[in-house]
Amino acid sequence: EKNTKTHKCQGWIVFFRKGNTMRKIKIIKLAAIERAQDKIYPAGCTLIPLSASAPELVRFLETASAVENRFAVVIPNEKVIPEFLFITVQRASARFFHTYQTGINLQFNTLLKYFKVEFTENKERQSEIVEAVRKCDQIALKEELAIGVLKEIKRNMLQRMFP
Repeated sequence: EKNTKTHKCQGWIVFFRKGNTMRKIKIIKLAAIERAQDKIYPAGCTLIPLSASAPELVRFLETASAVENRFAVVIPNEKVIPEFLFITVQRASARFFHTYQTGINLQFNTLLKYFKVEFTENKERQSEIVEAVRKCDQIALKEELAIGVLKEIKRNMLQRMFP
């Protein structure tokens, strides 16, 4: 899906805990959640896969676009920076899926009742966390590119050694 992104970096966990200002809160207090419908959703929404056909990752909607009905759409309210909500949902999703997924699908009502995320009301703190995750993602991307170059060099060298 070209209009979405995910974060590769998990190194932000230490930063996330700094200052001990986080508390667990039900996601429905920070956002409206609905099963995706035939409409255009605004940029800044978080997409949570409900179906086994989309088990990959929680996604962030970077531009306004339609969303497949295999996702729950989390539309943030004014209390939270959209990308911060995405980061906290992404962080909590693996444990939540492991605990509440029934069979191969996740029940939408379960999401509404039980999904909790770590939250701070301090918007400056939210911005700091978002920025730290972005920097970490940039570093991870650079490393992936460097690894790709090294693999290509290795492949070329092996071809020369064993023609």
